[in-house]
Amino acid sequence: MVVWSTVLRRGRRGEAPRLLARTTRHGVPAVAVIVVTHLRGRARLDRGGFEDREVRMWAYPYLNVAVLITLLAVIGGMAATDSSRR
Repeated sequence: MVVWSTVLRRGRRGEAPRLLARTTRHGVPAVAVIVVTHLRGRARLDRGGFEDREVRMWAYPYLNVAVLITLLAVIGGMAATDSSRR
């Protein structure tokens, strides 16, 4: 949690992408919520037989997983770097 608060603080100060500073009203990081919601919703649609969609996300689910891995790598990198924890 300390690392994520660092990411939020740096995002708000402009030292990290502002997208990482966004949270829901409950304090949950918005980027992660969007990605996980898309993964779960898409899986539900696929189970329901809704194959004919007007808008399709390319590289599903690989792009979603890549975004989550990238977020974890950024947070992990910040946790491992002494200068990021100040």
